Amino acid sequence: MKSGVTIRGKRTEKRRVAAAKQPTKARKAGGRRRRGGHWVTVVFFAIGCLLALFAVRKVVGFVCERLADGRHLERIEVSTTGSLPRGEVLRLLKIPRDVSLGAIDIGRCRTNLLQCRQVRDAHVERAYPHTLRIKILERTPTFKLFSQKEKAWLFVADDGFVFPCAGLDPQASSIVQLNAAAESGTTLFFVPELWRLMEEASSINGQFVDTWESIAVDEGAYGRNARIEEFEVRCNSILRLRLRASDLARQFAELEYILQDARERRMLPLERVDLSIRGRAYVRPMSRNK
Repeated sequence: MKSGVTIRGKRTEKRRVAAAKQPTKARKAGGRRRRGGHWVTVVFFAIGCLLALFAVRKVVGFVCERLADGRHLERIEVSTTGSLPRGEVLRLLKIPRDVSLGAIDIGRCRTNLLQCRQVRDAHVERAYPHTLRIKILERTPTFKLFSQKEKAWLFVADDGFVFPCAGLDPQASSIVQLNAAAESGTTLFFVPELWRLMEEASSINGQFVDTWESIAVDEGAYGRNARIEEFEVRCNSILRLRLRASDLARQFAELEYILQDARERRMLPLERVDLSIRGRAYVRPMSRNK
């Protein structure tokens, strides 16, 4: 019996010695595998927590909707970035009376709002237990125009989109009039470039630009990829000024010289000044019969 125990003890000791002689790289590799397994466990745990939170949110939303099914809509909160009247928003929503908050189709409400050309984007959400919240992003008018086809005043957004604007009177507005042939729902592709030219002119002489009443471009600039070569503005209901789209600072200096010279000569008010041809200026005073 003693010899048997001694033999087993020797075998155990040999295994320990062999394990001690195991290459260092192999032991490190085993350690890395153990650490890698730890991170895998952490990742799976995090994914499980996210899935659980998502499921809880869905369940809470479902329960709230069911609880709200029996609650009538009591209040509609409307916030907008422009002049769209609240009454027009309610008309566009087309929500029936005595409807429950949970029964309202949020997607359809948003679609109804986007049918208004004045609306650029809209967000609709329920605020339990009895409120519907509406947030509207309106198109910003940069120009106004009179549509001969529709016999109505319209506005033009900064991207060139033409639309009617509820809550804002174009004739009472100080926005510059754009002399262009267009109708509601169309896009004037030259407008972004024209707006950039107006901002450049305003940075040179903002006081003079404030006197601009209307502006027009040649029909050749109406194409999608066309560029504005020249444009014409009307100032103070008298002066018509034609300018090149390039080198505005130099043209403004020439115009200042022309106006100063006309004052010194005590000429009649100028009716037309054309600076579109480089190095030349066409000047026409008003007729004495006018």
